[in-house]
Amino acid sequence: EGEVLTKARHGSDQKETKPPKRFTEASLIKEMERRGIGRPSTYAPTVAILKGLPVKGKPTRTPYVRVVKGSLVPTPEGERLVEFLERHYPWLVDCGFTKEMEERLDRIEEHGEPWRAFVQEVVERIESPKGD
Repeated sequence: EGEVLTKARHGSDQKETKPPKRFTEASLIKEMERRGIGRPSTYAPTVAILKGLPVKGKPTRTPYVRVVKGSLVPTPEGERLVEFLERHYPWLVDCGFTKEMEERLDRIEEHGEPWRAFVQEVVERIESPKGD
C-alpha cells in the first residue's frame, strides 16, 4: 500500500551481436598474407577455385563462394564442404597446419628436406580418423 510504481521501459537494452564482416577477394588475400598461408602465386588461383572458375586451363569446378555486393558468400556446397572438413579433417581447415605445411614445403625446396616423408605424414593423417 502506498508504493509508487514507476513505468517499466518496454523493449530491451540487449544488443545483437553482428556476425563478422565477410571477406572480399582483396581482404581474403590480405588475411592469407597476414596469417602466412599461401604464396603470392597461389592467392589468385585460390580465389578462382573458391568461385568455381577454371584455373590453368582446368575445367570449371563447383563454386564454394559467390560474390554478393563485393563480399564472398559461401554457397550451400561451400557450407557442406566446410562442415565435412571440420567434422572429419579438422586439421585441414586449421590455419596453423597450413602455415606449417608452407614452411615444410619451403624447407623441402630450399634445404632438400626429404619430401617423401612429408607426403607420407599427410597421407597417414588423411587416412586416420580425425587426422590424429
